[in-house]
Amino acid sequence: MNQVLLNQAKQDWDNFVDNLSNEEKKELSLFSESIDSNNLYYFIASKDATRFDQIINRLSKSYLYDDEIISVIYNYYFERDLHELAFDYINKAHKYYSENQLNIPPIVEELKKQYPDEDTIRKLKLILGNLSNQREEDIPKILPNNLNGKTNLSEFILNELIQASKIMISKIEAIRQITHENRFNDLLLAILKLRLPIWGWSIEDQPRVGTTLIQKQKDGSIKGGKDAGSADFVIQSSGLQIALWEGLILKDKGYTETHILKCHKYIKSLDLYFMIVYVLGKNKIFDKECEKYKEHILSVNYPSDFKLDKTIGYVDVTSDFRNVGHLKVAKTIHSKNKEIFHIIINLIQ
Repeated sequence: MNQVLLNQAKQDWDNFVDNLSNEEKKELSLFSESIDSNNLYYFIASKDATRFDQIINRLSKSYLYDDEIISVIYNYYFERDLHELAFDYINKAHKYYSENQLNIPPIVEELKKQYPDEDTIRKLKLILGNLSNQREEDIPKILPNNLNGKTNLSEFILNELIQASKIMISKIEAIRQITHENRFNDLLLAILKLRLPIWGWSIEDQPRVGTTLIQKQKDGSIKGGKDAGSADFVIQSSGLQIALWEGLILKDKGYTETHILKCHKYIKSLDLYFMIVYVLGKNKIFDKECEKYKEHILSVNYPSDFKLDKTIGYVDVTSDFRNVGHLKVAKTIHSKNKEIFHIIINLIQ
């Protein structure tokens, strides 16, 4: 670009605008995006990155991804060593044309083929390698939306469990041969272990603690057993425990109470727990089973340091997630803002 001519053109334009009446300036605002697009060339040539970024952030998609300006924006990102932004920009341009059923400009295809170069690969590897050093609450904000889509830590982990349940459901015929909750848990564990280590987390299968929760009932019968005292799984970040999830097959109130109280008893320092509830059987109505579980949770005799917040109660949050026809999701709050998410999975035949 001829910097002298650009400077002169910009000065001429500014003088023209200054000489307009207030009424004429108002009419000029109708062409603000066209003016902004033209100004981009000047700000790139004059290395005014701040004003360039301001325009980029306010342009509508039709102007931002206009085929005449795509290479200009892309190359300026590259010139500023913002390779990741250049990569993101060209991908969004491609998505814009695809979603609007428009012919994808050759320049977009050409730039996509050039990417990623060795320098960008190196930088992306460096970023991924540093994920394990980030605070657990920051990981959901750093990762691309298409990996999970939730930026809140508790909802992020919840969504990971939901996605794992979808894979489990896809193997439903094989799963129906499983009759023990620990085997369901082990299957979910195997799925999650393929994802969580990518961002430096681990998920640990806790040792079975045998008969710790065997309980003698009023009628003299014994409820519980070897596996009733299992602690199930703890999610860790840099060796620190951040969440625990407990799995159970939906049975009676006493069985549900045993499992939910075990969460808090096992690790009292946590603020985040997940109950994974498997609904089995034949000829049952899933919604009725979910209501039964809800009644169990609301009627549990919680200890004083784990009291259910009855002003909030049992909140159905299923609608916050997409493509979850196979389950229900609910949330309860307990003493000192401890969260429990309840994922009820439909395995009814």
